[in-house]
Amino acid sequence: MTGADARDALLLAFTELDGYGVLTVAAAPGTAAGVAATLTETLRAVAPHGTGSYAFWLAADEHRFARGGLPPLYTSGPDVDRALTAVLRHQGYEVGNRAA
Repeated sequence: MTGADARDALLLAFTELDGYGVLTVAAAPGTAAGVAATLTETLRAVAPHGTGSYAFWLAADEHRFARGGLPPLYTSGPDVDRALTAVLRHQGYEVGNRAA
């Protein structure tokens, strides 16, 4: 899979996650901790009784698509990890077990 194919698969997977109520951000600027804190705060403000689910990757890791790989993916927890793995498989991209 080329870098463009891997990025497209991840964007499609993120679109699918969005449909399930998971807030996704592609190529987020900043640090993982900073983005996670911002997304958590945003979700609490707009959906205080929601699950607080999110997934993102950092703009600084975009170069990892160059050889068909994926950048590190950050999520709000194990439930989103499982959902992300499932939607990536749905897009034809097999991933192993991963931690948030």
